[in-house]
Amino acid sequence: MSTLHRSWVAACAALSLATLPVALRGQDDGKPKPVAPQTLVVGTVDFDKAFNAYPRTAKEHERLQKIADGSKKQVEQLTARIEELKASIATLAEGSFEREAKQFDLEMAMQQRQGLAKLLGDQLDAERMRVQLAIYEDLDAAIQRLAQDRGVQLVLRAEPMPPAPGADKASLRDVRERVITFERRQVWFAAQQLDLTADLIKLLQVWPLDDGKDKPKAPAAPAGGNGGGL
Repeated sequence: MSTLHRSWVAACAALSLATLPVALRGQDDGKPKPVAPQTLVVGTVDFDKAFNAYPRTAKEHERLQKIADGSKKQVEQLTARIEELKASIATLAEGSFEREAKQFDLEMAMQQRQGLAKLLGDQLDAERMRVQLAIYEDLDAAIQRLAQDRGVQLVLRAEPMPPAPGADKASLRDVRERVITFERRQVWFAAQQLDLTADLIKLLQVWPLDDGKDKPKAPAAPAGGNGGGL
């Protein structure tokens, strides 16, 4: 091999080695790069404690109690009428027209009381459910707002365990309550610094906020979907 040929081969080899890293880098750029793991920020909430501390809960409870008292009064008025009829029937002669008429009135009054009690009870139950749902929705929105403000990505419901009574004082009710709490428990341990309950209760004292952000936006419908319901 001539001197000129050897020089040309050496130059080509050097050029190939010099361009190899560039080619490898070009290949690497076309591949998906690993994503650095992100830290998940978690918080916990004692939902029952927040529910009871929400001012709206106490107001609605008072309103529902007034409705219940009014319903009870209506039923008691019918009960008083029934007792009057019973007393009146006892003074009338057996087989008399007056006694039969009073007996008929008594039966009608008793049916009326039963129907009224059921109607008022159903109405109260329905109103109680509507109130409970409204408060749940308020707490849901408040928790979302608090989590967003604190940079929390996941909020779990903490279920405090009822205090354990002594072995000689534990009733069947105490045992049942503790078993139910264990069965529905979602968080078995959480460090104290994860607890958002105190901050949530503080937020609920001024809820809803007057900034137009207290209600979460509805999620957008999927592309190509009809966005319909059931």
